[in-house]
Amino acid sequence: MLNCSFRPATPADADAATDIICRSWVAAYTGIFADELIAARNAERRAQAFERFANPQGIYVGELDGEIVCVGVFVPSTQDDLPDYLSIQVFYVDPLYFRRSIGRQLMQYALDLAQAQNYPGALLHVVETNYRARAFYEACGFAPDGGANVWHGHVGLRYVRKL
Repeated sequence: MLNCSFRPATPADADAATDIICRSWVAAYTGIFADELIAARNAERRAQAFERFANPQGIYVGELDGEIVCVGVFVPSTQDDLPDYLSIQVFYVDPLYFRRSIGRQLMQYALDLAQAQNYPGALLHVVETNYRARAFYEACGFAPDGGANVWHGHVGLRYVRKL
């Protein structure tokens, strides 16, 4: 098993982390979202990378041998009905490391942070038709709780896990 080390992101991580997010988006959402939307979102991410990482509060990266292989954003929830939960807003693994335990390690890191900060649970949103991601989150103990939103014409399901 590959062992990832995790740390808070720094401004110097902007390019590598953004590249992982963009490549992961292509791998995860091709066939779900229109190619034009994926390209536009990735161009927007790249343009905003340095601004977002200027103050990387809540952004974490995972490394293997000094190379960033995953990125997550874990912040307090803004959900009115779950204000005391940790919100997993970004969760991306380099597609080269899909199905190699990196995602599970990143999730465990997020849950450990939540527990250390006395959150009673964690939540995230996932596109309803992203079956691979849903299966992963369910294997990590998350379940849909009935919360949903619509994003670019696709239903996003809210998944929660109590700690």
